[in-house]
Amino acid sequence: MAATGVPHLIPGTPAPATFPLTAFQSPRYAGVTRAIIESITQPGDLVLAVGVDAALPVAETLVSGRRMVALSRNPIHRLWAELDLHPVPVEQVQAALTQLGDLRKAGAPLISHINASYSSRCPRCRAIGTAEWFAWEREHARPFAKRVHCRRCGNAQEGPTDQEDLAAAGDYPPISGLAYHLALSRAAPSDDPDLERVAELVELYTSRNLASLMDVVTRLPQLHVAPDVRRALEALCLEALHRSSSLVPYETSSERPRSLRPPQRFLEMNVWTTLEEALNAYTGAYASGISPIAATDLAASWEVLLSSHAPAYLLLNRSLQEMNREQLATEVKAVLFEVRPPEASFWALSILWATWLWGPELPAGLRGFLSRRRLDWEWYRKSLAAAFHRLTPVIRAGAPVFVVTSGSEAAPVRAVVHSARQSGLHVDRWMACPPLGYRLLLTGSDRRSSRAGEGSFDAAAAYSDVLRRRGEPTHRRLLEGLGVLETEAAELPAPDTTTASDLQVAEGPYIWLRTAHRVDPPLADRVEAQTVELLADGGPWTTDDLIGTLYALFAGISSPDPELVNACISAYTTTEAPGTLSLRQEDEPGRRRAELQQMRAEVVTLGKRLGYDVGRRLGGDVVWKDGRREPYLFRCTTSALLGPHLLKAPPPCDGQRCLIVPGGRAALLALKLRRDPRLRELVHEQRWTFIKFRHLRRMVDEIRNHAELEAYLGLDPMVEQASAQLTLPGIEASRTET
Repeated sequence: MAATGVPHLIPGTPAPATFPLTAFQSPRYAGVTRAIIESITQPGDLVLAVGVDAALPVAETLVSGRRMVALSRNPIHRLWAELDLHPVPVEQVQAALTQLGDLRKAGAPLISHINASYSSRCPRCRAIGTAEWFAWEREHARPFAKRVHCRRCGNAQEGPTDQEDLAAAGDYPPISGLAYHLALSRAAPSDDPDLERVAELVELYTSRNLASLMDVVTRLPQLHVAPDVRRALEALCLEALHRSSSLVPYETSSERPRSLRPPQRFLEMNVWTTLEEALNAYTGAYASGISPIAATDLAASWEVLLSSHAPAYLLLNRSLQEMNREQLATEVKAVLFEVRPPEASFWALSILWATWLWGPELPAGLRGFLSRRRLDWEWYRKSLAAAFHRLTPVIRAGAPVFVVTSGSEAAPVRAVVHSARQSGLHVDRWMACPPLGYRLLLTGSDRRSSRAGEGSFDAAAAYSDVLRRRGEPTHRRLLEGLGVLETEAAELPAPDTTTASDLQVAEGPYIWLRTAHRVDPPLADRVEAQTVELLADGGPWTTDDLIGTLYALFAGISSPDPELVNACISAYTTTEAPGTLSLRQEDEPGRRRAELQQMRAEVVTLGKRLGYDVGRRLGGDVVWKDGRREPYLFRCTTSALLGPHLLKAPPPCDGQRCLIVPGGRAALLALKLRRDPRLRELVHEQRWTFIKFRHLRRMVDEIRNHAELEAYLGLDPMVEQASAQLTLPGIEASRTET
């Protein structure tokens, strides 16, 4: 669709990680770039992406009919994008790996030479086999266990190491030897000020693995393969460089290394085994060989990209500082930033691996990451401010800046807000969608929010205002991010319930108001009601358009979490055709009104059968009377709205209050209680229980005495301590039941 001028902000759909090094990748979300780009630019416009580490934003920009130049300082980030945009057929990569294995080393094929260094006896039959891995004790610097592929046994056997294994293990960490000095010299010359740091990284490998890895990377230039095939083979090598280090833990899940300190027990993987496993992973990722865009969309140069308005892209392995600012100001119509958590470990390893594979020529300033032991959000803020400052001519020319963050933390939001203010930018529109992150549109307009830049803020008042407008307890991290964005004050202190007079802990990480006066209706109820209104007014909708419309209506402070939006949509829609949604037929107003009358009649029938005096109150509530007591009250509703029932004075009743709802609302109702501790407490205090329409019909058919009634109703709603989730008698999470 053409640009509408109204920013289209959506959370997006979680997308799978790419290959290689999936352990180091931040979450990615499909649809985000396309939605915003189509709403703020015109077909043929040029979009600048800074810090791109995947193909997704590039592909979505081209599908939208725009052009993109994507800058990435880290060559591994560029490799991720290139592989996804133009995957190489698996058989060609397999042939290249075979060619690599056939190259000679010490008179034998490289594959044979490497596997021979992992020769070990089978723990079961003592025959000579090839170890797939050895497990090491870091403190004692020796292997203690192994897994050996044994031809005699026909499979792999695990067991303890023996004296032959210890003799062949080599040194850890390596501090001498041909492979050690070769690895060191390929990454840094002898007079390099970062030589000591590079040595620490080299010493993350055992001497055996280091020798095998150097044999592999030094032979890559000898291969006679096409450039794109070489790129895919380099991706296999990157995976092997990671999996062959001492950062891979033994007997634990493979997670992203959070530091460069090896675990107490680590794996020494057979280097050739890691290459074969990397090929399997590549096959799984790119078996189809289908590119998300046509190969002709690749722009050969900056000049070629600018010469036509046809969809095209250019990936540049350089920093923003290396770009011509005046040329950017003339051509670029929008800027995209993807804010990723700064991790010193990955950046240091990236530089080591990049120099081993591609030589010492790296983008300007990239080697500076070697000397940084820690990267925090303050460092990132300064880097972001420098980037925004560099873009000043582009911003003055009217190009908006779109920023995407991932995760639930408020730290990246603070960094963006602070950097924006330093550069004369302000947050024009934003949405919060934890745990998927934040989406912010920055502009250089002179317009400022009413309170931005006025200095110090009353943090408690700011957070109280956020809570009143959302109408529900809010997670501490989300509340912090909302407060910072609403005030545009990066210095706003985090929520503090110990000193703020109006804030209190609602439960666990949730914060609420001590005196909840003049509070808006619960956000969850408002999102549900708006969803129904949109569906009733027209259709069918595409999922993306419906989600985008909801987030346009609930922007900023009122941003709902994606789980809530999806639950509201699921509770009321049916899929008529692929990708389209409509209001379910049973939820048409006329049918639901008739069904409400039927449910009330069923309650009357059941009450009279059990010997109660049955009465109706103004508004439709049905009460069962036993003399002067009213032990049961039944209220029928067609929605999962809870505010009208729980946040007002409870209807008079001496015993159990029952809310009867369509089965299709059960999952949404359960979610609302799970995400709002205040409502859970009121359910318990006011003795509410919940009954599906279908369950009520079964009760009418089967209940014949009071004992059976109590079993069906579950008169003691309990809150499960482990998950703090209310038990809902008779309710199952099914969107298909009515």
